[in-house]
Amino acid sequence: MAWDLTERERNVHHLKWNACGWRLLDWEAHSLLISDVHFDSPYCDRDLLRAHLDLALKRQAPVIIAGDMFDVMQGKGDPRSNKAECRSEYVGDGNYFDLVIEDALDFFQPYADILAVVGYGNHEISVSKHYGTDLIERFTARMRERGSRVRAGGYWGFLRYSFANQGTASNVRSFDLYYNHGWGGGGAASKGVPQFRQIAETIDADILFMGHNHKSAVVPLVTARLSKQMHIHERRRYYVRCPGYKSEWAPTTWISQRGGAPSIVGGWWLHFYRPSPAPGEPTMEIELLEAR
Repeated sequence: MAWDLTERERNVHHLKWNACGWRLLDWEAHSLLISDVHFDSPYCDRDLLRAHLDLALKRQAPVIIAGDMFDVMQGKGDPRSNKAECRSEYVGDGNYFDLVIEDALDFFQPYADILAVVGYGNHEISVSKHYGTDLIERFTARMRERGSRVRAGGYWGFLRYSFANQGTASNVRSFDLYYNHGWGGGGAASKGVPQFRQIAETIDADILFMGHNHKSAVVPLVTARLSKQMHIHERRRYYVRCPGYKSEWAPTTWISQRGGAPSIVGGWWLHFYRPSPAPGEPTMEIELLEAR
């Protein structure tokens, strides 16, 4: 199913399906929401990432990456660097970041058609600050040279999904997603939910999407308001926390030394669908399904 991507501002994008026939009973569409890929880390589960991207390609599902696509902690002078955690293909003569970018370009080339927005995380921001190179801008610009529509987002931003039935304005349905890479931690119990509640006080969107703490959670909320016609209108919203693809639970890692445990890896499918027929106008609904 074809979709178009428009950049309205640096961190505001519009994903639009035209003439998609969403009023048909068996209609559906997907988008893959991921973050914290840490692509260049030896602990990135590339097999799982590739499996999810293969399915996204089959579904023609746009892919949103909410920061920390790269790990990039092996730069010269980086106090976090560890030779044991640098992939052999990145050992070069001062061109570490170039090698990481080239590797990522080759890996994501088969998925050029479905990459939509790649945001920044604290790892990319740190590299920009200390080494003066913008890895996200470099990656997305090079992918566009290879035929992709992908755009660089921000550390936070908005994305509107809209669906037009035969292109008529009266038959458009839309959902707004707010992404923020995240900050702070999040224990096994809270999973960072208090941070979501903090954002929800000031951000109005159907989906609030975060990463950063490598936790996995979906929390649905329902709000109610009174319409102009004096009818009670209920609206369902979702908080989505993405665990990412970095699994560091190994015998000698930093995580293990701090008492870490096995963690969930993967992302989330944002599923748009037409529910069972009901009286009145056809409706569209969304649900979040685990990409595992």
